[in-house]
Amino acid sequence: MPRPGPRNALTDIPGLTVGHATDLHVDTGVTVIRPDGFWTASIDIRGGGPGGRETAALEPENMVGQLHALVFAGGSVFGLGAADAVAAKLSQDQVGLHLKPGAPAIPIVPAAVLHDLANGGDKDWGLEPPYRRLGFEALANAGEEFELGSVGAGRGAMAGVLKGGLGTASLDLGDGLIVAALVVANPIGSVYMPDGQTFWAWPWKWRGVRRPAPANRNGLQRPDAGAVTAGLHGPFASRGEYHAGGGCQHRTAHRCRVQARGDHGPGRHRPGSTTGALAV
Repeated sequence: MPRPGPRNALTDIPGLTVGHATDLHVDTGVTVIRPDGFWTASIDIRGGGPGGRETAALEPENMVGQLHALVFAGGSVFGLGAADAVAAKLSQDQVGLHLKPGAPAIPIVPAAVLHDLANGGDKDWGLEPPYRRLGFEALANAGEEFELGSVGAGRGAMAGVLKGGLGTASLDLGDGLIVAALVVANPIGSVYMPDGQTFWAWPWKWRGVRRPAPANRNGLQRPDAGAVTAGLHGPFASRGEYHAGGGCQHRTAHRCRVQARGDHGPGRHRPGSTTGALAV
């Protein structure tokens, strides 16, 4: 029977680590997801105002389709500097594509950012935004155990008028198959139904969430986390991430699906392989 993984976290996927760096003065932060190799990945971008770096490298029609690290950051366009730091450090460590002897290693480090520039922190950074520094720190902090809530890329996040943040979950489906998600929640709309008390996400919570009144049960939408199945490649990886929502509408701006080791062919799963889903 499906059950949460040992940590109920993204790092239940063997080989994945997560690191945060948080600046309390600026009220922002960076989160880095670091696999232990060059992992297959695909991306699905929604919404009219995306902010990202190297996301086209993960689109199924392009030739790379893999990554060495994934960066989530606050700071809107300024937060993209965090991925520069991660790429520089990985290259120094000889992690990346080696296209010619003697040339620097080329890490593939996609990034997605959220808007937290109006959250009250001190954004008077002049020509030195903090995100490059935070990128180095988050990469150095990567491990299997990590904090949740108002940390890393979730530090300045808002959920409408409420505090947003960073969350994670995993599901062990048995036979060696694990799916997991990490979400930075920064929605512009209300997280409540019209009664002002019931979360839209109540049907997908296992316990402890108040059921809505019958009048408020229409128009439910899936929360922004995603789930995937193993053994998908190229366009199948991207579509697998989309259909994991069960046909429900998603509000996620950036969704990146990462597949762990093994080339099992489209639609096939071998016991012991694992897959993780990342969403922001």
